[in-house]
Order: sequence, then C-alpha cells, then structure tokens
Amino acid sequence: MFIKNMMKDKAFWKATLFIAVPVAFQNLLSNSFSLIDLLMIGGHGDDTIAAVGLAGQITFLQTIFLFGICSGGMVFITQYWGAGNYPAIKRTYGMIMVNCAAVGFLFFAVSFLVPKFLMGLYTDDIAQIEIGAKYLRTVSVSYVFTALTMGFSFVLRSTEKVMIPLAANIFAVITNIVLNYAFVNGNLGFPALGVVGLAVATDIAAIINPLLILLFSYFRKTILIAPLKEIFAFNLTGLKGYYSIALPVFINEVLWSLGTTAYNSIYGHMGSYAPVAIVKNIDNMVFVLFTGLCSACAVLIGKYVGNHDLKTAKEYSKRFLFLLPLSSLFAGGLVILCRGGILNFYTASDEALSIANILLFILSLEFIIRNISYICIVGIFRAGGDTKTGALYDLICLWFIGLPVTFVSGILLKLDIVTVYALMLFSEDTVKAIMCLKYYGTMKWIKPVSQIED
Repeated sequence: MFIKNMMKDKAFWKATLFIAVPVAFQNLLSNSFSLIDLLMIGGHGDDTIAAVGLAGQITFLQTIFLFGICSGGMVFITQYWGAGNYPAIKRTYGMIMVNCAAVGFLFFAVSFLVPKFLMGLYTDDIAQIEIGAKYLRTVSVSYVFTALTMGFSFVLRSTEKVMIPLAANIFAVITNIVLNYAFVNGNLGFPALGVVGLAVATDIAAIINPLLILLFSYFRKTILIAPLKEIFAFNLTGLKGYYSIALPVFINEVLWSLGTTAYNSIYGHMGSYAPVAIVKNIDNMVFVLFTGLCSACAVLIGKYVGNHDLKTAKEYSKRFLFLLPLSSLFAGGLVILCRGGILNFYTASDEALSIANILLFILSLEFIIRNISYICIVGIFRAGGDTKTGALYDLICLWFIGLPVTFVSGILLKLDIVTVYALMLFSEDTVKAIMCLKYYGTMKWIKPVSQIED
C-alpha cells in the first residue's frame, strides 16, 4: 500500500523531480570541475594527480564550511517559504550571504599566504607539496566567488527556483573546459601553464558563475534582487535565532570535513593517495544523484513543516527514506558493472588504477548504508528543525569510531590500503545508520522554527 500510494502521487513526483533533477545536474556540473581538472592534468604523472587531488581538499573544506552555513539557513528559508513569510526569507538571505562572504575571504587569505603549509598537512612528499602549493595559491582567488555562488544557489533552491543556478553553472563549466584546454597544455595559441593554467581556468569560471546568477535573477525578479535594506534588516536577536539553528549544522559540517580531511591525511601519509583521489572523484560524481533527492526532501519537508502540515511532512519523509537506499542500490550496481570503463578515462599508473578498481567496488557496496544516515541527517532531521541530533551522531561515529579505526589500521598496523579503506567506510556508517533509524522512528525531529523572528 505504501509503495502503491507513493507511485500514484503525481504531486509528490512532480515536486520531487522539479527540485531533484536540476539540483543533481547542478551538483554534477560543480563536481565536474575537479573531474575535468584530473582528466586535463592526468598526463603529467601520478605526483601531479595526487598534488591536485590533495590541494582540492582545501576546496572541499571550504565547500563543507559553506554547506554548513547554507544548510542551516535553508532550515529557516524552507519553513518561512511554507509559511509565506517573505520578509523573514530576505533577512535570512542576508545572514547567509554575510557568513558565506566571510568564509570565502578566510579561505582565500590562508590558501594564498601559506599554501605549502596546507599541503604539508596532507603529504610528506616534497614534489607533491611544491606542485600543490603552486596550484593552491593561484586557485585561491576562486574561493571568494564560489562562496557567493553557493549562498545564492541555496537561497534560490530553498524557494524552489532551481533553474537559475543550473543555467549559470552550465556556462561556468563550459568556460572551465575551454580555458583548461587552452591553458594546461598550451592550445589555441596560449602557452602551456600546467597546474597554474588549471587554477586560472577555475578562477575565471568561478567569477562568471555568481555574476550570471545575479543577471538571470534580475530578469526573473527573484528574491536575490530584493532591496538591500530588506536583505540586511536583521538585528542581533535575529542573528541569535539564526545561529541557534544554523550553528549546530555549521559545527557538524566543519568537524565532519576536518575528520574527512584527517582520513585523506592518513592516506597521504600511507603513500596511497592517487587511487583514493580517483575514487573520491568518481564518488563525488555519483553522489549528485543522492544530493538531488536529498535537496528535494529538505525543501519539501521544510515547506510542509513550515505551513504546519505535519501529516504530509511525515509521509514524505518515509518516502524519501525508502527512495534513497533504493537509488543507492541501483547506482552502486551500475558503478560495479561499469567501473572498468569509468577508470579508462583516467591517466594514471597501472598500480593506481588497479587499486582504484577495488576501492570503487567496496565503495559501491557501501552506498546503501551511507545514504540511510545521509537522508536522515541532511534531508529529514534538519528540515524538520532538529539540527543537533544528527550532528551528534555524525561526530560520534566519525571521531570516536571511524577515524581511530583508520588511524590504527593504516598508520600503526600498516595494513594495505584496500583493507583500511573498507574498515573506514563500514565502521563509521553502519553504526550511524542504526542510530539514525532509531531516532527517525520517534518523530522527535519535527521542531518548527518558522516562529523564530527578529
């Protein structure tokens, strides 16, 4: 009966696909930046691949910082959107952008000033540090504009305006591809700049993205073009209300990203990062399917909690909790069947590709377990207004289970990369999935926040 009702609910599918497909495609395009970088630089050797991959961890860190800020704001905006409280949406938009800009400038400054120090956190290899630092200093310019893009995109996504950031992203990716082709190996009359050319192409594409979003928003009259006095009308009371919900999400994402960075540091010090970088890149590309569904889940549940239709919010949460593991099963099976062909696109040593093949198989098997906790924490609990419980589960399982297991097995016991990778995945995600399912059943995650006002 549950599946039959879900399949016959045209309104649910229309709303879900209207958000999920553009968001998934946008994330696919965003993640393609790193894929394009690895493909373009592949012929420059394993050290270069590893260096660019490790330097990309700084980009990853910034993305997670921003995701924490924007996800916290999304809790408010989706519920305000359901309640029809447009002045509050504009004030939350202002708070999101102020925080995003601060993070963007912070990452720009640190990456520009001390790139070698940052690279040294991930690897002891001198060659990789030199290559990565050169790339990181140049690409640091993009961090400010990426922060603006993410803030704009989340605000539009939360108000069900998903096509504008998608269109802007398409233009940015095309720009990145063309400029990578021109700058990296010296085509179209440009000199060969290697990793510096890679970074310059990323900078230019990153600058174009937010400018296009604002341009398109101007013609479509979206909330992004609201008067500045309305956007920045928040006060100290409003900020306290915002941080009471957003701060746990931000702390969650920051500590999670630092933990993930620690994982990569362990792999880097094991001397096995090239295959991990390849698999991580593929994982990011596949994961866009899940982020699309999770975004649709967050927007719709937040919307119905905001207008106090809790019956629909609960029913939709059950449907998404069914759809994410199901889509994980199909995606994982497809990756397992196609992993050999996928890896043919990468230029790396035979050893690196052979290890990557095994790691990709393990990762694909684990998709279902990982995505149970993902949809619960990011798509359901947060949208319902509970930003603390999921954060607690995330951090306990990462810092007190996953990381100790990985450190002991990889650094102290010096087990092989395949064993360490499998232990990392299953030790953390299995426990977290069980905890999330138990809490979901209590329905205590439904905590409306739309009444929080300045």
